[in-house]
Amino acid sequence: MKKILRAFLVLIVGFIFTKPVNAEFYASRNSLQFNTGTIRIQNGTTYTYRSLYMYTCSGGNKYILKGLYPGSLDPSKTKFKCDDYQDPKVFRTSNGCTSNNTCVPNSQYYCIVTFDLTCPPRVTTTTTTTKPPTPTKTTTRSKTQSTGGGYKTTRRTTQVTEAPTVPTTEITTEETTKAVSNNTNIKSISVRKNSIGYKSTKDEYRFRIAYGVKSVEIEVELEDPKAKYEVTGNTEFDDEKTEEEIKIVVTAEDGITTKEVKIIAEKFKPSETDCTLANIYVKDYSINYEKNTFDYSVTLGKEVKTLDIETVKQYDSQIVNVSGNENLKNKSNIVIEVEAPSGEICTYTLKVKKNSSVGKYIIIIIVLLLALGVAGYFLYRYINKSNGLYKYE
Repeated sequence: MKKILRAFLVLIVGFIFTKPVNAEFYASRNSLQFNTGTIRIQNGTTYTYRSLYMYTCSGGNKYILKGLYPGSLDPSKTKFKCDDYQDPKVFRTSNGCTSNNTCVPNSQYYCIVTFDLTCPPRVTTTTTTTKPPTPTKTTTRSKTQSTGGGYKTTRRTTQVTEAPTVPTTEITTEETTKAVSNNTNIKSISVRKNSIGYKSTKDEYRFRIAYGVKSVEIEVELEDPKAKYEVTGNTEFDDEKTEEEIKIVVTAEDGITTKEVKIIAEKFKPSETDCTLANIYVKDYSINYEKNTFDYSVTLGKEVKTLDIETVKQYDSQIVNVSGNENLKNKSNIVIEVEAPSGEICTYTLKVKKNSSVGKYIIIIIVLLLALGVAGYFLYRYINKSNGLYKYE
């Protein structure tokens, strides 16, 4: 009977420990504890971090990720630093966002993901210094004494060795600390491969997108390659909104210094008869584009033969054609034609001006003529003076 009971208990315990456990999504975040803010981690220790994520339900057991809860940071994107300013090693220890439970459609849910952040011990260097042993000293003593027939001198040599010197080892331990940068400077920002004309004195920008666009690609070039940046708000656009706010947060190498840039995406509904462009970019040149201004001029160097032109459509069904952008000369015209779905056509013209060296040559010729005139004048004076001298001799 005891054997049967023991086997039954073993089966129950095995069932408990082998049964898969589904992590739960929570309809409220009030009871969920999660970490926020930037934390410095002591070297040689491990810090446990909990991030809070937001999901919505599309029916059944299908959850749609909306992103991190505001204020909760993702440690996998280098939001923490060790005491020596290095990045900690990140290990995900548990994931509370894998539930198969059913949910209420269009409802908000929350879940926790736990990470372990480990910082290695500080690196040390050891220097050993050994002192040489003390050498042996030799001492010679002389003694002279009288004998019956004269004097007798006796010399006695003694080797004196000082107490042996034990080699002394001096150990110096020095912590290697690398200087870190607080540089958060941005070199350029591009939206959908097009520059927004970033300036360090400006921290808010605007651009236009059509209704129905769900996301935009943001590219950021930083001055310090060891700095990091994070873009939020550039995905899952809401068609009910007329504007979308995108944020770029740059974190310096020190993990503390930050810079924030805001970009506003304005939505518009294109007309089938609208043949204007959203923008025209000419690499390395500024034309101050306005969609209802159709004539522009650009001054080029003599060696420039073609331009790198980027056109931005108001909507995908527009047809754009660029002509005249080869073997550019002075007074060349680059023509950009835009056709709307209705057949309406807008024509933008870039008039080319080239720097000419004719003016320089004219100035040189004038200077030479003036120099010749001055030289001729003095030569004439000299000849007249010489004629006078010969006349009166």
